[in-house]
Amino acid sequence: MEKEVLTHERFLCDYKTRIQKNLKSLIPLLIVLLCVSILMIIALIHLIEEIGFAFFVILYIVVLVCANFVFIDAMICYHNGYQAIKSKRYYVVTDEVIGKQEAERYHGRLLRTYSTPAKIEFRAYGEYFPNMKYTGDSSDQFAVSDVDNFYGAFIGEEFLLVINKKSKILLIYNTKFFTYPHKR
Repeated sequence: MEKEVLTHERFLCDYKTRIQKNLKSLIPLLIVLLCVSILMIIALIHLIEEIGFAFFVILYIVVLVCANFVFIDAMICYHNGYQAIKSKRYYVVTDEVIGKQEAERYHGRLLRTYSTPAKIEFRAYGEYFPNMKYTGDSSDQFAVSDVDNFYGAFIGEEFLLVINKKSKILLIYNTKFFTYPHKR
């Protein structure tokens, strides 16, 4: 079986597809939170004028505003990763899988805090949290979705990691299927 050679264009296309899948669920939620935050701020102004200081309303608004900042931060991180790949400020390195944990989902208000995301642990570059909703729909020879990478990762296997200059993992590729001509 012949391995597929990775290129800059492939990295750009794969990362763009990955963030588009993530942003499809993130942007509507951000819009709703921003609208609710604006309405709550307007209501708070009127409420303070009428009854004075309302601690719980202010606390609720602070939580909403913090949630907005978390979502905006996630979008900025995706954009920074895309810009790093687009401007070729990334490195392709080889690393070994040393651990893997499946996602644990608990339903119920109190148990939800014990839920954990899926992750793949690498020896040198740490953890990668795959998006378990991202399935590849490309017509390429090999699938590169996070779901396929997660279920195809076994302890001791080597992966090609696309990392930014802060050593954050942007993309992963299994060396059984892919090769990169200038890996470090």
